[in-house]
Amino acid sequence: MRNFEYYDARSQDVKLDDITSSSRNAQILRDLRDGETAWKGAHFEIWELDADEDSDDDCFDDEINSVGDHERKFIVRGDDDLGWLGYFMSNEQVKDLTIYTTPECGERVHEMMDGIKNNRLIERIYIRGIHSDYFMDSLTSIIVNSSNLKTLEVYYSDDVGCSLASALVQSRHKSSLTHLRLVGNDLSNEGLVEIRTALREYPNLECLEITSSMFNTTTSSELFEQPEGTHLGECLICCLPMPLDKTKYSFYSCCGKLICDGCYVANKKREDEDGLEHKCLYCRETLVDLDLDHNQRMLERVRANDPAAMCVMGSKRYKEGDYDSAFEYWTKAAELGDADAHHRLGDSYFDGEVVEEDFKKAVYHYEKAAVGGHHMARHNLGAIEEEVNNNTERAVKHYIIAAKLGFEKSMKELWGQYSKGNITKEDLDDTLRTHHAAVNEMKSPQRKEAENYSYN
Repeated sequence: MRNFEYYDARSQDVKLDDITSSSRNAQILRDLRDGETAWKGAHFEIWELDADEDSDDDCFDDEINSVGDHERKFIVRGDDDLGWLGYFMSNEQVKDLTIYTTPECGERVHEMMDGIKNNRLIERIYIRGIHSDYFMDSLTSIIVNSSNLKTLEVYYSDDVGCSLASALVQSRHKSSLTHLRLVGNDLSNEGLVEIRTALREYPNLECLEITSSMFNTTTSSELFEQPEGTHLGECLICCLPMPLDKTKYSFYSCCGKLICDGCYVANKKREDEDGLEHKCLYCRETLVDLDLDHNQRMLERVRANDPAAMCVMGSKRYKEGDYDSAFEYWTKAAELGDADAHHRLGDSYFDGEVVEEDFKKAVYHYEKAAVGGHHMARHNLGAIEEEVNNNTERAVKHYIIAAKLGFEKSMKELWGQYSKGNITKEDLDDTLRTHHAAVNEMKSPQRKEAENYSYN
């Protein structure tokens, strides 16, 4: 593979017409090489020409000439040497780059991106329809090398999740990234989780949008798979499943964690008896009573892109009557995978209180929440299937899953379904056993004591 020194040694002598497919492309390389002033900070676009398209430049004249004096489009064909294109783009003139469907040409793509990554002043990259491992590997190098990159947008491309997350982690201390959009890409679940984790190190991120073509719909096999637990998970102190009753656990703004009341009360009693300062059981930060301090910590967690904090903040704004802010917080939290935020959005679209009613969007968010282990969203799906879609079989499946997570309301619903002949005695007994086991796992002497504890 040719390296930077190869191009540097030949840049003044290379015949540009020999390494490009058109006079227009040759002129673009000449302008880049010679430092044409019109290119300073220019918006530059690279387009792949479909093999079936007319190879004559005239078919692009209207489109190219309409985009403005300071914008350039390089139309890629088979005769274009992309390595030279990348080299000439390394001179730090281009700060705004758009790439539409780079051809899958292996080393050609890699050499182009290898040159672009040397442009450390690039501020915005927009990519659409990339399906090349070479390209994705080089993209991560650009993110790591460019401390000035403020906006990254990737649309309808292959899975960029794991490699992008790795680049975000490596560049987190020097990155200027404020806008990130990943739309319609084939993001795997693993990649999505890694990106969410990496973004917690980006408190200055102003705009975040993540949607995946793999997650636009939920298949029946995914939807009706029994989750291992609820979306609440386990208490990080006692390691018991979190109670479903939201009055029996708390969100701690210092660290963004949920801790059950049983652990809180047991620890508070110990601290009171020993005359100790009250501290968070997880992060050991001093617990604050003042609303001002609590709100400040909440905002810090939100700025750190903590989805749980965003969801809690959304609920707070909802109670205050600020529905627009509530919806915005829930949407951002849902984009980062928070199941409770999906449930809140499902309710919002279903009842039309926060936003305009949209039944399809309500079901979409309920399904995302249900797959994430949200018992109430699961129960709501059962009710929709039964009352709206008149599909009792699917309704019972949803009720069974929610009941097995320990949700009493769904278990009671199944007794009614049994009296109607919609569930067999065997299935009802099996669900009841699992339901009781789930409920019992959430119990402890400390949690029982906390129910009667006076917090004054």
